[in-house]
Amino acid sequence: SIPFNWVDKSEEMDGAIVAFLRDFFKEHHIKMKTRIAPWKRVLHEFKHGKIDVVGSLYMTEERKKFAVFSIPYSVQGAVVIGLKTNPVVFDNWRDLIGKNGGAVRGISFGNKFDTFLKENLKIERVNTLEQNLKKLSMGRIDYILSLKFPARLALLKSGDSRFVILPKQLSEDKGYLAFSKKSPYKKYLPSINEKLQQMLDDGSLQELFD
Repeated sequence: SIPFNWVDKSEEMDGAIVAFLRDFFKEHHIKMKTRIAPWKRVLHEFKHGKIDVVGSLYMTEERKKFAVFSIPYSVQGAVVIGLKTNPVVFDNWRDLIGKNGGAVRGISFGNKFDTFLKENLKIERVNTLEQNLKKLSMGRIDYILSLKFPARLALLKSGDSRFVILPKQLSEDKGYLAFSKKSPYKKYLPSINEKLQQMLDDGSLQELFD
């Protein structure tokens, strides 16, 4: 998720946390390879130790079973995307009950909202935000749940002025990088935390994000 990690024009991983991890592991003479895959598959492979580290992840009780987390390095909000021509009223979570929503597979919106979603909402999950935008434009769903930065980028890339991010934020949660509990590289987490804290304190991490 922008600005932490994304796929660039050459189909390679880029972003602030990708750059941070590359620099950190280079200092320890370790070459880092990046993987691009649907988010649900990323989480599956991460859980089973086929992926060592994920750069941008929300902490949930389920994920704590198979991952160890860094100190939080960011706060990112979640939002609702709607159509100007068929506006959705959204002042609180219960306004979404009874409507058909869309989201990307495997994406978490924080523990509290994830629980509310599971118990109350009808959500269709797909592989990409772009797929959901197409479904929204065709009237197959009423709204989309998304993280804020990916939502802004997707709407910018779409060039479709009918899409709008609703003003009320859905939720807000802290962002972490995390190692699989099965990864041998999790031993570097204390050093990574020390580096992250230093960069948070001196402002260089925010410069990297900017």
